[in-house]
Amino acid sequence: ESWPAAATAVLAGVVIIAVPLADEIGDLPSWARGTVPWWGLIAIGAGLIAALAPFRDLETRVAALSVASVAAIFALHMSLHPALERSFNLRPVAERLAQWEAEGYALANFGTYHGKFHFLGRMRTPMEEVGQRNDDQADWLERHAKGKVVSYQRRWRQDETPDMVHPFRSLFVVVWDADVVRRHPTIAYRGGEGQ
Repeated sequence: ESWPAAATAVLAGVVIIAVPLADEIGDLPSWARGTVPWWGLIAIGAGLIAALAPFRDLETRVAALSVASVAAIFALHMSLHPALERSFNLRPVAERLAQWEAEGYALANFGTYHGKFHFLGRMRTPMEEVGQRNDDQADWLERHAKGKVVSYQRRWRQDETPDMVHPFRSLFVVVWDADVVRRHPTIAYRGGEGQ
């Protein structure tokens, strides 16, 4: 029987089409809003062909199901590509951080830093972690007159302007100048100062 695999391809196509339209009903993550729904038609078409075409021999049926499976996976990837590119591409942030590093700015990451900018930006100086222990942010600010603090936030103060904002997953990478962090020590917190 070829209908389970064909039905899976059709279902994948329906989900691809429905996800961006479902934002009207409920609150979806930011990456889901950027999907391209019309790629789902390819998966639906391939699934319907695999299910309804009168293939007589086993080899032809297996080939049709293989094509339907590949079409569903391809459609899913193509539908998600723009959203994933926007939400997970850290190259613009890494390149800007490397430029600041070359200009002599000290760089700190608010919270645990996993090295995600160093390879992409070809950075040479380790990025210090702040916000992990009492007074480590104040100590870093005292040691570095010229610096930038990288934070990950859902929202931030609107009366101060960050040096850079870039979407990342369901958050934003927000880069603050050290002078702004000195004036507002909690501005780099995940929820933003006072929130």
